[in-house]
Amino acid sequence: MKTGFNGIWQINKNTNNRFGTPFGLGKQKDKVYDRDVVAWWHNALQNTTILSTDFAPVVLEHARKNSFVFMDPPYRDSFTQYETDFNDQHQERVISCLSHCQDAGALGWMSNRDAHDGFFEERWPKEKIKYFDVTYTAGRRKKTDDGFKAKSAQEVLLTTK
Repeated sequence: MKTGFNGIWQINKNTNNRFGTPFGLGKQKDKVYDRDVVAWWHNALQNTTILSTDFAPVVLEHARKNSFVFMDPPYRDSFTQYETDFNDQHQERVISCLSHCQDAGALGWMSNRDAHDGFFEERWPKEKIKYFDVTYTAGRRKKTDDGFKAKSAQEVLLTTK
């Protein structure tokens, strides 16, 4: 991840569905591998379970008071489908899990990109939605006469508290 452009993990058809993110640290002056950082993450992730499964049953079973649940589903209106069709019904399912977190007393966050169509505002209390202006340097760039320009956008964070 540290050697790919902007830390992106991307699988491409032209690489036979293998890692295909362009090299990104050509001028890197610091070390890429830091033993202390790896050791810190090793310790931090003890007693952590990482799953590749349907998220909803896991959230419904484990969200409870004093727990933290972070959900980062594929962006709405995205340039990619991440090998799946994650449509608005799926987004609503994530929001439903966030609602369960709230009912269980867990701190829950859900991030996404705001398409400015009222989708999130219609489904979550407005006072629990935060907005952040961002500039995409990869993926969402705007073609100009001078090449490509980073594109401004707005990210949205839904919170339970």
